[in-house]
Amino acid sequence: VKEPPPVKLSAGEISTKYSDAVVVLENYNDQGQKASQGSGFICSPDGTVLTNYHVIRGASRMTARMHDQSVHDVEYTAGFDPQHDVAALKIEGAELPSVRLGTSFAVKTGDHVVALGAPLGLESTLSDGIISAIRETGSFRLFQTSAPISHGSSGGPIFDDYGNVIALAVAIMEAGENLNFVVPIDSAKPLLHRDRQTSFPELL
Repeated sequence: VKEPPPVKLSAGEISTKYSDAVVVLENYNDQGQKASQGSGFICSPDGTVLTNYHVIRGASRMTARMHDQSVHDVEYTAGFDPQHDVAALKIEGAELPSVRLGTSFAVKTGDHVVALGAPLGLESTLSDGIISAIRETGSFRLFQTSAPISHGSSGGPIFDDYGNVIALAVAIMEAGENLNFVVPIDSAKPLLHRDRQTSFPELL
């Protein structure tokens, strides 16, 4: 059976389809105070979430706030890679909304992308832009993008025009105008096949 050709989606259609799968991650320190927050996205209905390693760093406990405002505890860290600044978490829940993962292998300069995240905690914030450059140092790849990213967007998904996640938001260069960086999804995918079940006290 021939698969139907992929259908291009507008930025608004991507937001409507996948906002429910984007979560606000809140990082609490050992005094129980909220230390920081970031974004993440659910990759599987059983509650596997991808985000940046720096979003989970130093946490004694973490929660994930869903689009419907329900709050799910982060049960454990399934895997992490500080070098690429990516981490996989398991949140409690079943039959959760999830995104569709693409591949970053064929991404090229000029490709249109759509970002979803929670900059400064403003959840379901949609922005778009292009891949401005592909930066490589050794085996380490980063995509530079003109899609605006702010504090709190870290770990949010970057979609291609077909609604596939091709990267995670990671950093901004505040010295310049609209210099944003995202980690290719292919750098994070290996974490989805690990399930180390590291608790936050162990991570500390």
